[in-house]
Amino acid sequence: MKISEIFNLGAQQVQLDFVDINIKKDYPVYIDPYLISIRTDPWSIEVDRTIKNFFSNVAEHIRNDEHSKAIDLFQFMSEPKETCLGISRTGTDNGRGVGEENATGIIKEIIRSKAIERGVVQNIEDIIVFVDDVDKDKLSDVTTNIIRKHLIDYTKQQCKIWGIPLTVKESLPYWDPVEEDWVTCRDELLFFRGRELVLVPKAIVSFISEYNAQKYGWHFVISEERDEQLSRRSALVKYKKYKNGKEKYFLPKKDVDKAISKQIADGEFESRKDFLRQYTQKKPELFERFRKSRKGAAKRPLVSDYCS
Repeated sequence: MKISEIFNLGAQQVQLDFVDINIKKDYPVYIDPYLISIRTDPWSIEVDRTIKNFFSNVAEHIRNDEHSKAIDLFQFMSEPKETCLGISRTGTDNGRGVGEENATGIIKEIIRSKAIERGVVQNIEDIIVFVDDVDKDKLSDVTTNIIRKHLIDYTKQQCKIWGIPLTVKESLPYWDPVEEDWVTCRDELLFFRGRELVLVPKAIVSFISEYNAQKYGWHFVISEERDEQLSRRSALVKYKKYKNGKEKYFLPKKDVDKAISKQIADGEFESRKDFLRQYTQKKPELFERFRKSRKGAAKRPLVSDYCS
């Protein structure tokens, strides 16, 4: 049952500004904080400010070696089942604190990686590139918790447009950038058969994000490392002499990738993301180039493919 069917909207996904979720299905699309950060509409700018305010508080505590305070900021996270986005949302009801353990694991991994102290992580979306055990699903969940009030307000706006009734109840926690703390409030919320639903703008969700460790590693780090290996004629570089006397030095990127994998297997690096952290610390301009390049590469997902 899709939102458009439940409330008899008489509209297709293309006519709706929000993701027309089917509450009985998993939707492998995710709220993407990077997409939010590059949008220029007033709503997205305000949402991005809230995300940055939360993460700046986390980063400040970590830099000040106040790890317990940073961990405390993740204690109010719940698995945001009301959006029906991501994996394993099928047939579930809202529950407070469902995702608390995973959320605590994320902040502990951020602390352990020292990615913030080393300066490689500056925005919340950067953790998907540099911090182990953080994928697009977890990052989406964290972001949803932070911006829940913005999503509630968006839901109210859309429900007013489409004539969908709302119910006044207590909200789940969300981040208040003024109070700089987690708060709740009594608000007009969308319910169906006792289950809260939150509408999400199509423009801020993605299926395959352009902003991830794989794309950064392959297109920027490995390319850079290959060029360096070629410039110093390392043992990895291959040599070929043609019959006409011409010579060629070359190095496939896959060979560089294999060499890095061997270094990881030999214990020189903890993981692929640890390699990216250390490489970026030496060459921060590389990640800055990646970040700028993603703005042009990021595209609005074909949400309708997942809403049929």
